[in-house]
Amino acid sequence: MKKLHSYLNFAAALLLVTVSSSCSSSDDDIPTVAVPKTWSSVAPGHFHTMAVRSDGTLWTWGLRSNSRIGLTPIRKDSIPTRVGDASDWVAVCSGENHTIALKSNGTLWGIGANNWAQLGSGSDGLYRVTPTQIGTDRDWQYFATGNDNGVIIKSNGQIYTWGSYNYPEWNQGFFIDDHPVMVGNLTGIVKFAAGGVHNLAVKADGSLWGWGRNAWGELGNGTPTESMQATPMRIGTGNDWTSVAAGRYHSFGLQSNGTLWAWGNNAFGQLGIGPGSSYTPTQIGTENNWKAVAAGITYGIALKNDGSIWSWGSNYFGQLGDGTQTDKNSPVQVGDARNWVALFGGYTNTFAKKADGTLWAWGNNDNGQLGIGSTNNTSVPVLVNCPQL
Repeated sequence: MKKLHSYLNFAAALLLVTVSSSCSSSDDDIPTVAVPKTWSSVAPGHFHTMAVRSDGTLWTWGLRSNSRIGLTPIRKDSIPTRVGDASDWVAVCSGENHTIALKSNGTLWGIGANNWAQLGSGSDGLYRVTPTQIGTDRDWQYFATGNDNGVIIKSNGQIYTWGSYNYPEWNQGFFIDDHPVMVGNLTGIVKFAAGGVHNLAVKADGSLWGWGRNAWGELGNGTPTESMQATPMRIGTGNDWTSVAAGRYHSFGLQSNGTLWAWGNNAFGQLGIGPGSSYTPTQIGTENNWKAVAAGITYGIALKNDGSIWSWGSNYFGQLGDGTQTDKNSPVQVGDARNWVALFGGYTNTFAKKADGTLWAWGNNDNGQLGIGSTNNTSVPVLVNCPQL
């Protein structure tokens, strides 16, 4: 396993002297010493977004309802606002109405809704308006959040989970626990992802595993029969998987040869394979230059080696970033930029970071969750506003 700080795909930039800040409006605003406006971790929820900057500070924007973003009173914030005064945050992940955050000392914290024990700190159902520590352990390393659940790995390679694997319309889900409990038969995990109510993992040997709900073949087991897989099961026999991403009812995987694969529900074209669902991994196109992939609730987005971003699936809010609101069942390029370095899929919106450290957003913005200074949706990338100090 890599060190804690390696959770972040892109390291914090070093202090630069006489640089132009991405927040500056003119040359007169250029400071003599400035820290570039870089974001190291971004976590879009349903109505809110939370992010960590390269200086370790925690920021949020979007709907404050139910204190899901750690601020009061209830209102919509369309520009980033700092949460607390701590500067030792390293990563965040958001579910529908909650956020889990990791500090540099290995402690885990939760903010927001807890009606399904998704904060991992008890089942009292109370919202947390400020970050609340999950247990007392200090060796948490990698983590992901589903709709109302969490998955995390410790430094010893053991994987844990908590919360609920259920949607209100489905009566066969199950409750794990109100605090992290170990997934006993799965070790040696190097990458994993949490979808709506299913999880995916890649082991050090390149094998692919899944558990949780299977309703549309999202576990890759070859059937859309609705069932619950309480323990991890292997997906296929291949040993060349390198990373995974999970949406509500669909899944993605990258292989070591640069090919991109998808399986599960395809009602909106979110598999990127054309029409028709697939209940086992199916290759997206024939290209072998994919670098990273992320999943929204009903869409997909991926980064190529040349720095371009491509997307497909549901586009009702413009979350594909191609300037339209038309669903796509195969990848389309987001603009013509080729300097993207990271991407973050949300429920119905998308964030991506450029090589200069700037953060861009597009898609649903009815609660200001894009952080662009308005509550207007956008179908093309727009620069996220400067944080409010």
